[in-house]
Amino acid sequence: MVRTDTSIRLMGLLLDGKPVTDRQLADAIGFKNPRNIAKHLDSFASSGYIRMLPHTGREESPLYQLTDKKEGLLNLYQSRFYRVLRPRIREIDWFIDQVAAGFLPLPKDLFDLVREMMKKSHTFFSLIAGHSNHDQILSFHSLYLFPCRLMGRDDPLFQAYYLYAQLYAEAITRDIREGGLSEGFLEPLDAIQKAILQIGKAYGH
Repeated sequence: MVRTDTSIRLMGLLLDGKPVTDRQLADAIGFKNPRNIAKHLDSFASSGYIRMLPHTGREESPLYQLTDKKEGLLNLYQSRFYRVLRPRIREIDWFIDQVAAGFLPLPKDLFDLVREMMKKSHTFFSLIAGHSNHDQILSFHSLYLFPCRLMGRDDPLFQAYYLYAQLYAEAITRDIREGGLSEGFLEPLDAIQKAILQIGKAYGH
């Protein structure tokens, strides 16, 4: 597996998702000969990070494009070598949608907030990626709901919003210390706090 600064620069270009030739990639990083990046592209392809498309029209070279498979992009995301690219990977909508697919049964507003939290926080993204659905999150993190029980708030909707607010607050606290936040990371927390207050009012609390 080839891992150099050139690897990061090339992968940064491929994250745009557009099909490109090896010559276009080489030119973009200042290489005159596409052969100089051949090992990098072969390494990307064998790792499942990119796919090679067949010749089209007058193209003399194959086209290279970011993978459209969740597993391949998740492996790229989880590689510590490419950690500098993680914020950009979290901005790829289809990828976020596929990683969060098991959480679709959540109310739409809450699901949308979960998606935004995934985009803003590496730790929160990793948490969602490590669980298949909300029920599993609830099972593993039920202790976070202890204050709800003390307050007598046993309605599932309130508890769901409260749980993700707590998990996200913990995630961004960790990311502040270790790195992994995107710009505007407080916005989802503000939004979910407002939603909790609105739900509380609706239930007369």
